Amino acid sequence: MRINRTGTIVLGGTLLAVAPCWAQGARTDTPTAARAASVAGDPAKVLAELEAHEALKPGPQPRTTEAEAYAVWASQNSFYNTKRAKLIGDLWRADPKAPQLKELMTFRWQNAAMLRGVDVTGEIEAFAKHHPDASEAVQTGRFILASNAINAWRTDGAKAEAALNDFLKAYPDDPRGATLLANAARLAGDEEKALGFNKRLASEYANTDAGRRALGQIRQAEGVGKTFELAFTDHLTGKPISMDELRGKVVVIDFWATWCGPCIAEMPKMKELYAKYKDQGVEFIGVSLDQPADRGGDKALTKYCEENGITWPQYYQGNYWQSEFSVSWGINAIPALFIVDKEGKLHSTKARGQLERMIPELLAK
Repeated sequence: MRINRTGTIVLGGTLLAVAPCWAQGARTDTPTAARAASVAGDPAKVLAELEAHEALKPGPQPRTTEAEAYAVWASQNSFYNTKRAKLIGDLWRADPKAPQLKELMTFRWQNAAMLRGVDVTGEIEAFAKHHPDASEAVQTGRFILASNAINAWRTDGAKAEAALNDFLKAYPDDPRGATLLANAARLAGDEEKALGFNKRLASEYANTDAGRRALGQIRQAEGVGKTFELAFTDHLTGKPISMDELRGKVVVIDFWATWCGPCIAEMPKMKELYAKYKDQGVEFIGVSLDQPADRGGDKALTKYCEENGITWPQYYQGNYWQSEFSVSWGINAIPALFIVDKEGKLHSTKARGQLERMIPELLAK
């Protein structure tokens, strides 16, 4: 489990659907088959149903690491999205030329995976004929198609790459192309191919956030074996810390935050490893992606470390996901662990889950 930049909890790369969970008596809108049929064939009734359904729209995703609170929100959101997508489909079938569809169909296509038997490609092409003035919606629909194909890269990489290239060729000025390239690099499963996507992303979308992070991903790929540079003031002690002074030690770099549930869940193991190896020539450094000071991030870091016995140096960057050092290394999900050898050279940017093997190996060299 990791937390990505959107705040979404990701388990094995997949967001699992959960069954709706409602308080007793809360669900009073479930239609009978006869009522559903009568509504589906009448555009005015469908629009009224859509308007009424808005009352069930949940709030924004809660910024919480509590599984139960997140599950409740996810359940409500899943129900709302699924039913709204179905109602939009009812309107499409009842009156494919309804002007409201220009604003609604992209929502349906985004959530089509929750429905059965939706031919998104066919709907987009038919929609384009009925609404020749809705080019932006059609473009968004094709972006959704490309996104879906890329998300299924491991199932059909050739189809995913073709969808990516088709969208980039058709819409070279669409900034969402950066998102597609970033996801392709993340999901390709081939380091050389991922590096190629990141280089293209950094070149063609240099002024975007994704482009800047791609430079960091390239740095990760090409930085192994090179000197790792870092100097900062320890947030906990006020002492200066530099990699130059740590030469001769194996150094673990932990990108984390106090608001990150998976980071906190792994902290007991980190403490165990630190206690075992700190007197054998190993140092840990925490690189915090906590919130800015005006939002309490500095105090949250201090409080957590004091209350949980975290004694290794902490680099408080102070700018959340936009923090310069972590961005420069392409960090887009945490926890992320690097490990540096005794010569001060970056040994791995994928040390998470590997420390029990890597630390003794590097100490033995």
